This record gives sequence, C-alpha cells and structure tokens, in this order.
Amino acid sequence: GYTSGDTQVSRKEGAAHVKLYLAPRYGWWRTLADNQDCSGSFVWKVPTDAPQGVYCVRAKSKPGSTEVSPCLYITVRDEMSIVQPPEQGAEWTIGELAYVEWRCDGAPRDDVSVSLGSRFFALQTLAEAQPESGSLYWKVPTTMKPGWYYLTVTAASSRVYAYSGWIHVISPPEPAQTVPSTEESGRVGGLGPLEHVLAPSPGLPSAPPPQSLPPSDPPSAPPSSSLYPSAAAAPSEEPSAPPL
Repeated sequence: GYTSGDTQVSRKEGAAHVKLYLAPRYGWWRTLADNQDCSGSFVWKVPTDAPQGVYCVRAKSKPGSTEVSPCLYITVRDEMSIVQPPEQGAEWTIGELAYVEWRCDGAPRDDVSVSLGSRFFALQTLAEAQPESGSLYWKVPTTMKPGWYYLTVTAASSRVYAYSGWIHVISPPEPAQTVPSTEESGRVGGLGPLEHVLAPSPGLPSAPPPQSLPPSDPPSAPPSSSLYPSAAAAPSEEPSAPPL
C-alpha cells in the first residue's frame, strides 16, 4: 500500500518507448508518464487529494497502444496525523483552554471526530463532523480528574485514525493566600496569632508526589466505560486519620 504524499517507483517494460497509465478499479484511465524508455524507472508522487482505494498501473507501447505489461495493483491509503499537541508529556490544566490540531492527507471529508480517552476509560467525544484538516480549542472541564489521557482523531467512512502521545492533565495552581500580620489580626479565639491558627498540624501526612511517568502506549481499542469517574489510578487504601 502507499500513503498519500509518498513517492512510488514504477518499473516500465515494453517496446522502444512506453506510456504509463493509472486507473482506479472502477474508473477512467489517466496518463502518468508519456514517451518513457522501455526499461528504467519513474517516480510518481501520490496526490494528497487522491481518494483511498485500489489502483492499476499499466504500460502500453508507443507508437501504438499495445499493452506490454500486466496490471500492477496498488493500494492508496489516507494518512491521518495529530499536529497539536505535538509530543508525549504535553500538559493541560483543568479549567483552561487546550489547543488541538489535526491533518488528513487524502480525499476531502467531513466525517472526522476528535475524542479523548485514558488507559482505563472509554473515549469522550470532543467534536465530530469535522473537515479532513482543522483545529479547535477545548476547555478542560473542572469535573475532570488529573491524570494521563490521549487524543484520537478518526475518519469514520474510511477507518483512518491517529493517536496522540500521552497528555498530562494537571490541577490548576492554588490561589495565593495573604495572611494578615499579628498587629492587624490580633488574637483569634484566645489561641494566639492568626498565623499559628493557619499552621498545619504536625501529625498530618505530607501530600503524595504527583504522577510523573505516563502509562504504556494507548490501547488499540478503547474500553467501554465512562471517562470521568477516575482518570488517575486510585490509591490502594485510604490514608489513616491524623492523630488527635
């Protein structure tokens, strides 16, 4: 098979000179090259708008139109790619806009869908009925759990698809808190200055480190459960209560 935009080398056999033809399985012949030597090669760049399908390449003698080669069947396939995010480890922040861009070389279409999935949960559709090449902004919902996700872009009618690298969805930064000075706050409930009240208890455990490594490659077929209940792996057990 060949991909739109790739190059193909075709052998030529026949009389003193030959003419190369190309035709889909059900369609008209078109000329690829004329007045070529009977032995050699010819480089043909598959057009980026060539429809997917099976094609036949054939050589005929020149002068005349006698077939001098059997029909060589080739398969042309569309090629889908995700332009943005460009690489594994991209970070999306919950509550902010994320940029997605894709491209499909091949026939014009309007059946492209963009979805988001994780290692354990099904795909969530972000957009559908999109053109073969395009882009969109998507606001990461506040209900989404931090963790590792991946994008998939699919063209329904031709079963062409592409996966992104793993995307790390992170929580938004905590807002900065301004603590009044002792002179401004005075004493709170007889417990002392306000900064003492806001200080953490010494018995509380420290926060667990963030997940830093992405999981293995995206699955070839997504599972069928809901996306948002828990994207990141849940801890094996609940932490014990802090000492009183």
